[in-house]
Amino acid sequence: MNRNGVDSGWYQRTPGETIKERPSILLVYEDLSTGLRGKQVFDQLIQQLGSGTCFDLKVLKMVLLADDGVREQSIREGAEADIIVVSVNGHRELPAELNEWLLRVFSGEGRHPMALVASLNRQARDSRCANRILDDLWTISRVGGVELLPHFAETHGGSSEAMGRDGGDQAGDGTPESGEEGDRS
Repeated sequence: MNRNGVDSGWYQRTPGETIKERPSILLVYEDLSTGLRGKQVFDQLIQQLGSGTCFDLKVLKMVLLADDGVREQSIREGAEADIIVVSVNGHRELPAELNEWLLRVFSGEGRHPMALVASLNRQARDSRCANRILDDLWTISRVGGVELLPHFAETHGGSSEAMGRDGGDQAGDGTPESGEEGDRS
């Protein structure tokens, strides 16, 4: 495990399972700053595995899970992802829509993610609220039989350009669009 709590062994499947040629990450984030912090997890994985590893990155703003159509489509995308990163500030409980969505992703028949990463603001570490969030996510990760990997880092504000291509900020408002893919090679 590295200094931020992300285990570099996430990509090792059990014997007999295969790893996709291009592992995929679905980043579910609360706001622009948490989206940027969640992207730090993505960047750390690339650094740990080497720049020759290619990933697919999809992003989803948490508030969009309130929309039935987006939620249904994102359940399929979540189940197909190798890793789900949930990036929140850690100062309030997780929205019910997110908990329901994660339960559906991890309890569905067939394939589901290998890991769930909880990225929280470093300032929230050891707070009651952050502990509740981690407990909730740990319970959900047990449904899928996967490990919960906590990640704590500073949350910095940023401009919409900071999200770049990977963030899918097509609207120019700092809000990555659901399903936008990025490519790191």
